[in-house]
Amino acid sequence: MKKHLLALIFSLVVIGGFSQATFNIPFDTLIQTCPPDSVFLYLFADSGNSNAYTYDTIPYQTESVGGTTISMSDDQIQGPYNIGFTFSFYCGQYTQFYICSNGWIGFSNGQTQTWVVQSIPSTNGNTPKNNIMAPWRDWNPASGTGPYVSYQTVGTAPLRKLIVTWSAVPMYSCTSSQGTFQVVLHEASNIIHNNLTNVPVCTGWGNGDGTEGTHNAAGTIATAVAGRNDSQFTITNQSIRFIPTSPIVWTTLNGSPVGIGNGLTASFNQSTWVYANGVTCGNDSLQDSVYVAVSCINLEMDSLDVDCTNDSSGYAVAIDTSSVTNAPYTFYWVHDGTGDTMAINVSANDTDTLANAPAGSYTVYAFGSNSEFAIGFTSINQPDTVVGTFTGSIDVLCNGDSTGIAYAVDTNNYSGLNWDGLYSFYWTPDSTIIDSAINQTQDNDSLLNVSAG
Repeated sequence: MKKHLLALIFSLVVIGGFSQATFNIPFDTLIQTCPPDSVFLYLFADSGNSNAYTYDTIPYQTESVGGTTISMSDDQIQGPYNIGFTFSFYCGQYTQFYICSNGWIGFSNGQTQTWVVQSIPSTNGNTPKNNIMAPWRDWNPASGTGPYVSYQTVGTAPLRKLIVTWSAVPMYSCTSSQGTFQVVLHEASNIIHNNLTNVPVCTGWGNGDGTEGTHNAAGTIATAVAGRNDSQFTITNQSIRFIPTSPIVWTTLNGSPVGIGNGLTASFNQSTWVYANGVTCGNDSLQDSVYVAVSCINLEMDSLDVDCTNDSSGYAVAIDTSSVTNAPYTFYWVHDGTGDTMAINVSANDTDTLANAPAGSYTVYAFGSNSEFAIGFTSINQPDTVVGTFTGSIDVLCNGDSTGIAYAVDTNNYSGLNWDGLYSFYWTPDSTIIDSAINQTQDNDSLLNVSAG
């Protein structure tokens, strides 16, 4: 299956007054695809509504482990470390984060590092806030041969990810039980993944409790996974996705869902407008759109260069090589240099030719009988101009006589596509031709009996 990258700059529509928020998609271009091929939709978004989260269970996945390793003591917080991009969490904008040995990352300094697990939300001082718990439980990275914790930022904007990993970290009081899990922050969409490879429980310590979820800075809003809020649980090979209340939502013109997030892969069976919708923390609505053209026309391009410089003897050819389109076809030929439409041809077969065309770059837009659409590109070249060079001369013998000789030769070794191999030389001291050599095969000529001048 082929994937086509769809990366565009949408026209921004802001409903409300918070105009600083933007969607920004690089490249403004028309994208075509043919089922079952897919396109990759993505955008930059500098603001989104993350004042609350929902969650769902997604197919289990893990990110690569690597980057910076951190040696940690028991019940310790370290940081701040750079995220690598701006992350919106409960409508706060953060570029740095902290890591707690007890299984959470946060965005505020001075949080409690206690191992005593609490339920969330909670305004109590012994409950960490402004954090993501993956889960919060009494892990002990001081035991055994660490370091067990690492972090790295991977990818390119706007699809970067911060990956924080606890790898086989022992539990306190049950050091033979080890947990492996990740917290992953996604740029622009502000989506969070908790990838849980192995989360054991130590029932003999702290009642074996743990908490998995998100918690705001005030301790008044939280999203805890059901059955994992100051409770016992074990998990193997599961991924939880925390989604902002108003993420970037992609839909078609008729409202059919395409997906969520700042980047997603989608397939379409017919041409459609695709809309990206979002709500900012200021409750302003953002909407952007792009047209995805579904086309099964595959254009094969060819061309024939002009014979001579500045003439219009060139040809350009477009051929539909697909097996699922039907005539008639309409071909629009455009000269890229001038922007002029050179021809509009309706063809009963799968081939069209632009004839008698000058040199230049051309774009052809082809439409099939069922609204299939395709674009082709080609160029018609022209040969270099013949350069006549005086390579030698013989002066006159006496003042005022005409005994001089002048020589000319083609030093460019000219060869036109349909050239017959014949040269014509014209000699003129001003605007009057005084001699010529017409249709000769040799590439040089001489002018005899020339006076001084």
